[in-house]
Amino acid sequence: MNYRKQYNQLIENSRQKNRQKGNGVYYEAHHWLPKSMYPQYIKCKWNIVLLTAKEHFIAHRLLNKIFQDNVKLEKALLFMCQPEKYGIKISLKKFQELKENMSNRMKINNPMFNEESKQSMIEKLTGRNLSQDVKDKISESTIGPKNHFFGKSHTLESKKIMSKKQKVNQLILQRTDPLYYEKKSKAAQISNEKQKAKRKESKFMNRNGINKMVHRTEQSICLQEGWIFGMIRNKAQPLDL
Repeated sequence: MNYRKQYNQLIENSRQKNRQKGNGVYYEAHHWLPKSMYPQYIKCKWNIVLLTAKEHFIAHRLLNKIFQDNVKLEKALLFMCQPEKYGIKISLKKFQELKENMSNRMKINNPMFNEESKQSMIEKLTGRNLSQDVKDKISESTIGPKNHFFGKSHTLESKKIMSKKQKVNQLILQRTDPLYYEKKSKAAQISNEKQKAKRKESKFMNRNGINKMVHRTEQSICLQEGWIFGMIRNKAQPLDL
């Protein structure tokens, strides 16, 4: 079957009717030469034709038949097959074929499935450090009302579900990763070393009977607020770490 001839005939029949939007009939703009293949003709009036929703779908089915290796045309056809949006249905066999073809082609061109691309990305990102300005901007974008979870809280039911998932994930790691306990031990050791280093640079201060450990970068501010160096050794008094 000559799909190209059918496609051109569909476009030509539509052009001969001199269609215009706004006359009470629903039309959709379609690029005769697909914009994914001919981006230089996107805004050309001769390349745009008005089709009904049914004709538009048929046009993309024909394009998919003509250019079977074009991933973008497959995506466009899949997008038009959303029944909740367009009310268009295709056979399960055709739907599965489209999804499988697109998945296979994406694996070929996807850098995550290409060892050379992976290595290139690793080399580019290794040793790359964000500047302090960029870090500050990222931090500011997630503080207060800008944070998507600001003013919200998880329900008790959600907390139970998250806790259960976390326990299951830990069990899976314990059974599948032979180095799980070694990694966990190293992480705990690093955390302890960081805490020790932080304590070396900190001193106890007290005010109104309350003790707390203050890092050297914050000691001057605490002195201005009335805190003094030293710890009140009284078990009845609270200790703020």
